[in-house]
Amino acid sequence: MINVIGVNKTYIDSGTEALKDVSLSLNSGRIIGLLGPNGAGKSTLIRVLSTILKFEEGELTIDGLSIKENPLEVRKKIAVALQYSSVETWLSVYENLIVYGKFYGYCGNELNERIEKVIELFQLQEYVNTRANELSGGYRKRLQLARCFLSDSRILILDEPTAGLDPIIKDKLYGLLRTYSREGKLVILATQLLDEIEKVCDEVVIINKGKIIIHDTVDEVKELFGGTKKITLFFEEVDEEIDKKIKDIAKEYEIEYLIDEEKIILIATNKIANRLCRKIFEDLDPQRIDVNNESIEGIFIRLFSTNEKRS
Repeated sequence: MINVIGVNKTYIDSGTEALKDVSLSLNSGRIIGLLGPNGAGKSTLIRVLSTILKFEEGELTIDGLSIKENPLEVRKKIAVALQYSSVETWLSVYENLIVYGKFYGYCGNELNERIEKVIELFQLQEYVNTRANELSGGYRKRLQLARCFLSDSRILILDEPTAGLDPIIKDKLYGLLRTYSREGKLVILATQLLDEIEKVCDEVVIINKGKIIIHDTVDEVKELFGGTKKITLFFEEVDEEIDKKIKDIAKEYEIEYLIDEEKIILIATNKIANRLCRKIFEDLDPQRIDVNNESIEGIFIRLFSTNEKRS
């Protein structure tokens, strides 16, 4: 559905290479999590995919249409919610939805029915006649999302969509995204909330310094990093003796660890996790030990903290 081949984007004023030879193939019926540290190129890629930002080199097609040759036709196939609100601030909630719906060719009863549906979905009933510039940040975000779900676009592109949303609306959005993908549509979700990746995404694209460094399923990304376990040890106090023993164990098993007053956190591969736990019980006698699969957040921290140390 989306094919990106060798796309490059450089900001002329600063000379920053925001995208470097980016190639991607994204298919329908999937929720794609776009992940990376600040300044990695996420928002630039989102803006390029949304036809908002032009790129210098490469090819980009959406549903078989070239963005360069058919930008207006491409825009009719996508719905976009950028990180910073793009609603028409001088128009009311209802007027914003009217304008947006007409852009997609809706009118009459069909448009009214669609507007009523998204107003109810995002609980905007009390604010239909309120100007967008009078809404709180959270309600302006709701309006922005309501506009996206107003259309029947085959591709939904969201940049930090849950920022400012309360937990109820956030959970409702997650459900809508799952429904959207089950209907055979494509969702691209750029976020720094790593639990969102695990909750709703089928695949994760990790970008850093303008380059795609990983694109795979969430499970495969976890497996790629060794099928790791997060082992948390709890003590009444981590004293000097425990500190010395954990250093020796970490050196013996070649693992990473973190000491935090009353607990120690270790990251180990599945292959050595059981042997390591037995060693810990024998040498350290912790009050409690918790063993969990490492999260995307843990992988993200290890990946980019390592990159920073090397750079």
